[in-house]
Amino acid sequence: MSNNRKVTSVGSGNTWHNIYKLLESLGMSVVGARDAAVGVGGLMLGGGISYFSGHYGWVCDNVLSYEVILADGSIVEASSSSNSDIYWARRGGSGTNFGIVSRFDLATFEQRSMWGGTG
Repeated sequence: MSNNRKVTSVGSGNTWHNIYKLLESLGMSVVGARDAAVGVGGLMLGGGISYFSGHYGWVCDNVLSYEVILADGSIVEASSSSNSDIYWARRGGSGTNFGIVSRFDLATFEQRSMWGGTG
């Protein structure tokens, strides 16, 4: 997590359980999977629906930047202002042929206790 607590960097091989466990201890959260066992990479690159989607948008809407390994082996940062063509191609499932994502930088927000259940 960044010093100002607004960005959380997540490796593509994680599951949401690991991320939620860490962020919960800090009173913070990110827009992520509804099932903690889901992998980060697939959900992020496929668009992703979250319990927070009604308020913050889809999971892919909350990616601030990607670290991408290109076919030539170079590593680039893709955001709306840097390598923006790669950034926009990555969002929502259409950009899986533009390199390998090794890190996602996610918008982070304060989260108090959240109650839920089934009836």
